[in-house]
Amino acid sequence: MTRGDGRERESRRDGCFAADVGCDVLLPAASRAPHQGAGEAMNMKVLIAAVLLVAAAAIGISSFRQSITPYISFHEARRSPGLVQVNGVLADRNYVLKRDEQFLEFKLKDSHDEIMPVVYRGVIPGNFDQATSVVAIGRYRTDHFEAEQLLVKCPSKYQAAAEKGKMAS
Repeated sequence: MTRGDGRERESRRDGCFAADVGCDVLLPAASRAPHQGAGEAMNMKVLIAAVLLVAAAAIGISSFRQSITPYISFHEARRSPGLVQVNGVLADRNYVLKRDEQFLEFKLKDSHDEIMPVVYRGVIPGNFDQATSVVAIGRYRTDHFEAEQLLVKCPSKYQAAAEKGKMAS
């Protein structure tokens, strides 16, 4: 087909010419911007890092909750099947201590003046005889508390010095 100036016009299949107004003109598919893939890769890395962070936090919280051993009364310890912590003072200074066998048997008294026998097998704390309070971590058995771990609180040297100062005055 020719235009008014005598030049040949190229016709498309739909009958429109490239210069016609109102016809749809197909443009070549736009190629992807050169750095567009880098942004997608960065987003994927951030997503993976976030998922790993959330998973690590969940595992940490779960482990922390499992490792927490609650302080409970002697009465509750007798009923509890799991690992618990009991706190008290030595009921008396009559205890069985066999360092070579790593065996310790003593009586613990709580804040309600209830007394419970405790058996501990393990490394005996060196300052046990000076203990002002004892935390026993373990399970109650038929007639005694079987401690897996002992935490011993002793008077500090500053408390001892203060008490000596009170006695001197």
